[in-house]
Amino acid sequence: MNRSVSTITVFSPSDVTDIEIEYSQPLKRGRTVFGGLVPFGHVWRTGANGNTTIFLSRDLEIAGGLLRSGKYALFTVPGPERWVVIFYSEFTNFGLPRKWDEGKEALAVEVPSYTFERTVEALTISIEQTSHFEGELQIAWDNTGVSVPFEMPMQRNALEEDELVTGGVSINDYYSATKFYYDSGDLPGALLRINAALDMNERKPYFYSRLKSLIEAKLGDREAALKSARQSLRDSKAAGNEYYVRLNEASISLWTRDRNGIFAEGLTR
Repeated sequence: MNRSVSTITVFSPSDVTDIEIEYSQPLKRGRTVFGGLVPFGHVWRTGANGNTTIFLSRDLEIAGGLLRSGKYALFTVPGPERWVVIFYSEFTNFGLPRKWDEGKEALAVEVPSYTFERTVEALTISIEQTSHFEGELQIAWDNTGVSVPFEMPMQRNALEEDELVTGGVSINDYYSATKFYYDSGDLPGALLRINAALDMNERKPYFYSRLKSLIEAKLGDREAALKSARQSLRDSKAAGNEYYVRLNEASISLWTRDRNGIFAEGLTR
């Protein structure tokens, strides 16, 4: 039985939020899964073998409820149209608890299910980030899926604070805030804001992606820094800005040679 891990790391202004799900992947093998192999209306361990677990390094708001940081077992109660998703504080047992303890339900939420035409042979649980402070826990098997929405309060609060300070955040506000956070050494906060600036600006200016590459380099994410620098290089060539072309070419050369993912290049305007 394949044991899979789904992870995501989300930068917040002062730290990072790590979310990790570990689960075993049962196969469909021609069977009717929901309403058959997995009966409706019964607690399901949402996987096979050992418990499916989820770890959060920070609190999350999940479908309107608050789930504190920590590790939990993930159980569900599938239904024909809606599922109950349960985060259970005891996660060391094998499969379902011998005796269900409602006091160990850290959070239970109800979400609609949906169907799709394709068949998912192996149970798949994934985490997708949908905005700077939002995401979804997605469960799919056979032709059925559920999406459990969540928010990262630290992310949301940081952007709301920007809005209060500026009286409404513009693209230029985010870009200026990015440079302030970068210069002050708050690299996760800088990355959050340059991503917001890029999302808001359809033109995706080459100097935005240049700054993003420098932030990612200082965070030690070599592959992300190279990707952003290459984007800035393409765009600066198209704009005919030789100065930025040279800056990006120099960084790409340096970062390609540096296999350690540790960078010391400063902000260059």
